[in-house]
Amino acid sequence: MSKALLLLHGAAAAALAGAAIHNAMTCYRRLRGQQIATRLLRSYSLVSALLCLLVLLLGAVIYPEFRTEIRPGFDLEMPQASLLFEIKEHVAVSAAALLVAQAGLRRGPTLGGRLADWLGVTAVGGVLFAGVVGGWLVTLEAL
Repeated sequence: MSKALLLLHGAAAAALAGAAIHNAMTCYRRLRGQQIATRLLRSYSLVSALLCLLVLLLGAVIYPEFRTEIRPGFDLEMPQASLLFEIKEHVAVSAAALLVAQAGLRRGPTLGGRLADWLGVTAVGGVLFAGVVGGWLVTLEAL
């Protein structure tokens, strides 16, 4: 697996974690009744969605090599790790869908209302789960 692409994938995932946390915190504050600047709400949701799509794209680029070189070892020696990888992928795609939907809702005059706020608060869990599991799997592969 190209180490440069894997490092870029990890760096983008770390940036995504930070952006998703900021997005979720502003959404949570808005749900609690605080006024948040429109520009801030739109920019956090857009940056989170774009970073999530970038992480997914980089993951798709490195996946074929992972599938042929690393995954067979996981399947034989650590089937739980293979299952966890599949769960991580499903959670990551779900989080991406939530963030893209939120960014789309934020474009409207009402900023998507409470629905967009709940999407941001919910998506951060998936982003963090996928990041932690992905980091753990890279560590397992290095051992």
